[in-house]
Amino acid sequence: MIKRLRWILFAGLLGLLAACGGATDDLRTLQRGMSGEPESLDPQKARSVQAADVLRDIREGLVSYSPTGSIVPGIAERWDVSDDNLTYTFHLRDDARWSTGEPVVATDVVRGLRRLVDPETNALYGGLVGDIANASEIIAGEAATESLGVAAVDERTVTITLERPVPYLLSLLTHPSTFPAHPDADNTGINNGAYKLVEWQPASIVRLERNEHYWNNAATAIDKVNY
Repeated sequence: MIKRLRWILFAGLLGLLAACGGATDDLRTLQRGMSGEPESLDPQKARSVQAADVLRDIREGLVSYSPTGSIVPGIAERWDVSDDNLTYTFHLRDDARWSTGEPVVATDVVRGLRRLVDPETNALYGGLVGDIANASEIIAGEAATESLGVAAVDERTVTITLERPVPYLLSLLTHPSTFPAHPDADNTGINNGAYKLVEWQPASIVRLERNEHYWNNAATAIDKVNY
């Protein structure tokens, strides 16, 4: 009788797993709750914590945070700081890619930071980079976006010039608003993070899947994320 009961329970468990799509699929999908709807998944236009949570999954900036909260390389594999602490030179990874397979290049980084301070973007976080040369004047509409102290030296090298030393600049560059922008910047389905956006049903669900072009894809343990 006891053996029969065990078999019935085991068979029932197998049936439940099958109905849910299989144990393996469930274990490799992360279900995340979200307290509200993201107003945008454009890094420079997003404003809320909910949007930032998703953006940190689908996008990556020059630097990032480790699980322990330390600053670690993102799309920049290394960086140098001038003796006067006014110029940061970032060297991009050769294997940094957009979800389309295109390389992430220095002009993408420049484009993202220019969009952030461009008055037409109406970015909430433009002031975050207010110490980059000419940023405040651009935000105020008193200078052209092209005058921002950010330059693409070549495809893999970006320089950021500051008006005064900012010891916490690297921390600021972990914020989604500073992330690079693809040439088709309005297409939020083109991403460069560990995941890519595959579906967004407002007030229902945001579905993400592993980005096979992500430079550190081998370290991604979860295949799908559902918000």
